Amino acid sequence: MATYTDNYALVKPTYGELADVAVINGNMDTIDGIMHSNRTMLAPAFSQTEDYAVGDVVVYEGNLYRFIVPHTAGNWDGSEVEQTTLGEEVATKGGADVTKTASGNPIEISDAASAPLVKCDVTISPQQDLHGYDKPWVGGAGKNKIPDGTDTTNGYVSGALLQSNGNTTANGSYDISEYFPVTVGTSYTYCSYPNTSGGVVSMCFYDSSKQYISGIAIGNGVATLEAPSNAAYCRATIPSSLNTTYKLLVCVGTTKPTEWEPYSNICPISGYSSVGVEVRGKNYVDTTKTSTANGYYSGGYLSNSGSVVSNASYFISEYCEIEPSKTYKLSDLIGYGASYAFYTSNKTLISAHAYANQTTITKEAPDNAKYIRMSFTSDNRATIKFELNDVTPVTYTISLGGTYYSGQIDVVKGVLVATRGYDEFDGTASVTITRSGYSNWYYTIANGGYAGANTANVLSNKYVGAGVTDNTDVLGVRKQTSGSVRVRVGGTEPADVSGFLAELADTHLQVVYPLTTPLEIPLTPTVISSLLGNNTMWTDGDNLEVEYITQEFQPIVDLIESGNGHTYSTSEQIVGKWTDGKDIYERVFDWSSDPINIPAGGWSNTPILTADIDSIISIRGISPTKTMWNNLASAVDSGTYVTILNPRADTQITVEKAIIQYTKPSSNTRSLNTLNLTKSAVTEEIPEEIANAEYEEKPEINEADDDAPTEVER
Repeated sequence: MATYTDNYALVKPTYGELADVAVINGNMDTIDGIMHSNRTMLAPAFSQTEDYAVGDVVVYEGNLYRFIVPHTAGNWDGSEVEQTTLGEEVATKGGADVTKTASGNPIEISDAASAPLVKCDVTISPQQDLHGYDKPWVGGAGKNKIPDGTDTTNGYVSGALLQSNGNTTANGSYDISEYFPVTVGTSYTYCSYPNTSGGVVSMCFYDSSKQYISGIAIGNGVATLEAPSNAAYCRATIPSSLNTTYKLLVCVGTTKPTEWEPYSNICPISGYSSVGVEVRGKNYVDTTKTSTANGYYSGGYLSNSGSVVSNASYFISEYCEIEPSKTYKLSDLIGYGASYAFYTSNKTLISAHAYANQTTITKEAPDNAKYIRMSFTSDNRATIKFELNDVTPVTYTISLGGTYYSGQIDVVKGVLVATRGYDEFDGTASVTITRSGYSNWYYTIANGGYAGANTANVLSNKYVGAGVTDNTDVLGVRKQTSGSVRVRVGGTEPADVSGFLAELADTHLQVVYPLTTPLEIPLTPTVISSLLGNNTMWTDGDNLEVEYITQEFQPIVDLIESGNGHTYSTSEQIVGKWTDGKDIYERVFDWSSDPINIPAGGWSNTPILTADIDSIISIRGISPTKTMWNNLASAVDSGTYVTILNPRADTQITVEKAIIQYTKPSSNTRSLNTLNLTKSAVTEEIPEEIANAEYEEKPEINEADDDAPTEVER
């Protein structure tokens, strides 16, 4: 006599019955319809009259497809989609839009959805060339790099000659300059006017601790020497006040200037008339990470054999994970024999390749490559890039309609909020020049918009902007009680107003100061429309801050709390009845704080007391990486705890969460929620009697039933 399936009433003939083709076909039609219905429940059939967004899923010719670019109503275009599967789509259902932020310069974004940016802010601040010094009022902007200071704690020596070997000898006609900064690899030329006789005066290079490295004496009026790889400073012999015969100069480069010029104390301030934001592909090399345990090295570079060559100016990145067999573009490189190298998954060297002074290289990663390391210097640390070659950079330029010195530019809204004011005086404008009772000249910027305590945050290209008061005879910039800015420009020199004006005309005094009320300037928006996938962003401003949309998908193993038709819960719940009439309980056990490690072919106890379990119906384990271990075996024995068995002979598994269905003894229906779940650290091999146990199906007992139907009911 035929029976029926529980869910869709498919006919199941008994053994010995003749098969009816019509019955078989009816079953097939039912199955086909249900399968089609299930597919279209996940996604509708493609329609030529519909528009589709990126991520929309449709059925076309019996297959599932996901759109990877927007589709406008019209014919099917296979280049706009990628084929997907039911499992893949189910695994990514439950997503929600989330707004995230990222800041820095550059910044990496790896999870942006196909939605416009919420915000893209660029920070700008005054740019001042300090010529290697740490104070804005110390200069060196001109050709002559020898400072005119007399600070003995910074190397100045009166009445002495500096020799090329670093030694000094007494000589009243000469002094030795303060230390001044130099750039490694840059040539410096030491010049005398008129030409001195050979070997009388010298310049020397020093390391960061101001220890002598090397030096050179002027031959016939000129000598050139390149700053060594570990150089940080230089000193030179200069004429004393008693020496009116010679003038000495150190300049950058190998060419002697036609005329001598004095040391200039000007540090020009510049602002921005526009800023750019560049969007590129993911930069696989992160030079900000400095874990020596993961390969980072300071003070050396990789040779083309993969070995480390010591050099204080170089660094080597950590092992950075890449994709094998992909073609990459390396850019903003600095060569001098440095290299990059590919490594296997166990960080064994595959190959190394020299930059050979190239700035851009295209290279395919080997098939077995898992990591790359790159050599870099402090100069290109922030700009070196290793990205997929098929990514085209896009630069967005935001015009400011003028020059501004600080503030926030909202690229999306098209607004600049300027936070500093700027004044420049060249000696020709009609302003009040006053010589105060303290024998100081000062120039007042009459604005009313200054903000800040005293001289905080004031910048000048010539004078110090802090700690200046009315009764001190020093150079500087200060805030007046009226809200204006007073520039104090010296003692008794120059002697009159015309001399002061001439000095200002020569130096073009610049002052940048905070505004009490920020100034809002409307701009033309430059919306960066999408940052889909992995991207790196740079700006020629100071910093980026981005708000963007990401869609946080919920893998199916994460549906423990929210559910997907069925609600999984860490609280015990009844989900059905077993064949013996007992309730079936289900609960998610969360051991995230102390996961259970089960060895290959072994077993481990859980924190679940055996006294509260009659039998385990099913158990599914979830690892910390959200791998789901189905079909885990379990045992309820005479011990204290329920045991999980790992049937995998070659793989240890870690269980962080477990979904367990179970029944309870008739005499015990107390909730497992009240149990003390302190895990027992018991781990042993599977007992032989359990591992080799054989299980038999219990035979079904058919009893006569006088009321059983004799015909198939449709």
